[in-house]
Amino acid sequence: MQANIYIEADSKAPRRQKRKYGYVLECICRGQTRTVEQFDSIEETFHGTMVTALEKALIRFNKPCEITVHAPDAWLLDMLENQLEKWAAGDFLNSQGRPISYQKQWMHIWLLAKQHEIYGQRGPHAYSEWMKEEMKNAGSREDLSVPGADPGREGHAHTEKTHAPGEEIPASHAV
Repeated sequence: MQANIYIEADSKAPRRQKRKYGYVLECICRGQTRTVEQFDSIEETFHGTMVTALEKALIRFNKPCEITVHAPDAWLLDMLENQLEKWAAGDFLNSQGRPISYQKQWMHIWLLAKQHEIYGQRGPHAYSEWMKEEMKNAGSREDLSVPGADPGREGHAHTEKTHAPGEEIPASHAV
């Protein structure tokens, strides 16, 4: 099965700050496109936010797939495609023998990714503008801080929507 993960954040500023992010999972099941989306807020760096989004998206897969990850973060995709296997072989330690940045998340991503064939696609994607608009609108409605929040993580909330076969997906983010 082929699937896509589309990741976006409301800010690409590298510094640690509160930001919104989201992902859309898309797959074709029995000839029909299905999507599920999730939006969260977190206080983290841009790269840390992208790693978090990727980890959460990969958790959703329960069968081996060929997955293309679409993201605005070249660093994330480079690490995923070119560094992850090397890190795993070196116990997720850098050349000085210290834990790599986001070590626990990368270890989990490694375990999740081993069952899939994963490719990266950098830059804007089919859902970029729609996701940015959703995050912007959520900020004005405060959608990201209501029920569904993970109570174990301060300042962390999410909203989620699944689109089933036959359900109309807004044209603004249909692919």
